[in-house]
Amino acid sequence: MNIKNLIKEKVFNNPFFAGSLIMVIGSNLYNAGQFFYHIVAGRILGPAYYGDLAALVNILGIFGLVQISIGLTIVKFIASEKNEDKIRGLTRWAIFWSCGFGILVASLLVIFTPFISKFLQLAQPSSIYFLAPIIALYAVTNITRS
Repeated sequence: MNIKNLIKEKVFNNPFFAGSLIMVIGSNLYNAGQFFYHIVAGRILGPAYYGDLAALVNILGIFGLVQISIGLTIVKFIASEKNEDKIRGLTRWAIFWSCGFGILVASLLVIFTPFISKFLQLAQPSSIYFLAPIIALYAVTNITRS
């Protein structure tokens, strides 16, 4: 048995390695796409507007981290529950509070837009207003996906 067949048999047929290989390839393709996106966006927008875009994307990223952690917690509780009525109740509770949280954060963002845009020194301060509906919708869609 040569080394090529041995590697194919022992390594590529192993489900752990094959799954890990798919994850590494997918992650690298995603990162390459992000790299090219940032190059193109930076060239098209210029330094000032690209800085605005980066600030807005980071605000969405911070909100996304909170939503992802809430979604993972909900998945954990639903996976451990056996009673269908409790699962429905937990799902309704999560959607209700997620909608409330999204509306609250979006409202606070609209109220504090002048302060945030001044702090971040945005070239277009009104661009923060576009984040409010995105955050409100993201709160609902992320929980329903979980």
